Amino acid sequence: MSEVPPIPQPVQQNWKHKWLPSIIAALLVAIGIGEKLGYLTPEQGDSLKKIVTLVVAENQKAVEEVQVEAAKKDAAQDKRLDDIAKLIQQLIDSIQKKPTPTPGPQPPTPVPPADEGLRISLTDETGKLIPSMNVESGQLFRVVATGAAGPIGWQPVKHGDVKLVACSDNNEWCGYLTPGSWVDFGLTDFGARKQLQARVTCNQGPQPPPVPAPDEKPQPQPPKPPEGPRQLSLNVVHDVGEITPATAIVLNATDTWNGFITSYSCDWMFYDVADDTAEAERVRQNLVGVPPPALVVFDKRTGKHVQTLPLPKTVDALVSAVASMVRGS
Repeated sequence: MSEVPPIPQPVQQNWKHKWLPSIIAALLVAIGIGEKLGYLTPEQGDSLKKIVTLVVAENQKAVEEVQVEAAKKDAAQDKRLDDIAKLIQQLIDSIQKKPTPTPGPQPPTPVPPADEGLRISLTDETGKLIPSMNVESGQLFRVVATGAAGPIGWQPVKHGDVKLVACSDNNEWCGYLTPGSWVDFGLTDFGARKQLQARVTCNQGPQPPPVPAPDEKPQPQPPKPPEGPRQLSLNVVHDVGEITPATAIVLNATDTWNGFITSYSCDWMFYDVADDTAEAERVRQNLVGVPPPALVVFDKRTGKHVQTLPLPKTVDALVSAVASMVRGS
């Protein structure tokens, strides 16, 4: 009869590692029950427990190795399960995902209009542009500032019966004119240090005298009364960036400047040294060596240059200078 081959050592070790902890636990429980039931004396129980403890100590390292190896296998198994779950979820997402629609042609982006700079525009009440700067008597109009680089300031000078109202945003004026009236709008752009001027006139000005019929003799006309005090056009040339406190007080005395209109029928306007309009250039040509700030005076009736002088340093001095020029003294 042939010999039975021995059990391979790895199989023995696996069996011992797998079942030995359970057997030891069962022995300890049985010893405890035997002591409770009186089958074992305390001395016998202690002896058996020492034997079991020695067995546990001898096999503790093997038990711990088994536990570590089992933990590694569990971790590897968990990772494989997580990878499978991720693959399944990716497959589900790819099935449920809707295809992204192809975007259609986009409308062209509008090109903003080119900046035309500071402008004064005249329109009727509907917003229609009036390029001639002439309006009918009683026609409502709007004067609008566009293209300013910063805060702006208006300096309207009225002649005759003019009705004007400034809008709350300071960008425009509304009003109407009567026959023979006009208004000059001075505009200062403090951001660009630039000034503009525009005059709005009424088409219904004074009518010429009627032409006599061929068979009628012209009636003699009474002699013209002698002209009274001179009517002047007062023009200030200054540098917006170099205004001193004293000059600012004189320039901002609006009631005084408007008083020259009502008292002497004079008009007035301010021009910056950088103003490139034709009217500003005409005024600067008459500085005749007087540096800004200067007061350049013309005769309103003839348009001739009367005098150029440094801008008076006080409001009282300004009033005295203008009164003297009006009297011709």
